[in-house]
Amino acid sequence: VNDTYGNYGSASTGFEVKAVPTRIANALSTQSVKPEQAFVGYVSVYDQADDKMGAIVDIKVTDPAGSVVLSASNRTDANITLSFPKGQKPGKYALTSSALGLIGLNTLLVEEVESVNVTFANGTVFLDNTGNVDYSKAVNITLS
Repeated sequence: VNDTYGNYGSASTGFEVKAVPTRIANALSTQSVKPEQAFVGYVSVYDQADDKMGAIVDIKVTDPAGSVVLSASNRTDANITLSFPKGQKPGKYALTSSALGLIGLNTLLVEEVESVNVTFANGTVFLDNTGNVDYSKAVNITLS
């Protein structure tokens, strides 16, 4: 900078803008699963410049009544693999992620599975409902 008197000078300074978390995004490998079928969640957190931020993220899956049925923690931008246990009731479940004061929400459908396992041992037939709903189909057993 020069002025009218012949003085001149220059200066520079550096500054840092602190990243502020502004949004969280969930990605699921599928929107619909069967019990015991693995699915993957992937959570990203972004700052005010829409740059990704690293953080620890907590995931909770709640049933239609609001009870937590699955939970996990991991770093953002890392796969989190989950699966519902055998016999998990069908319906819409809520997947909630939280990190750095932000909350993300997705829905996940647990599908109906109607299946039965038939075994025969020591002259006795055993029927085991291996699905997550009442088995309503006819079972034909032929003895020979």
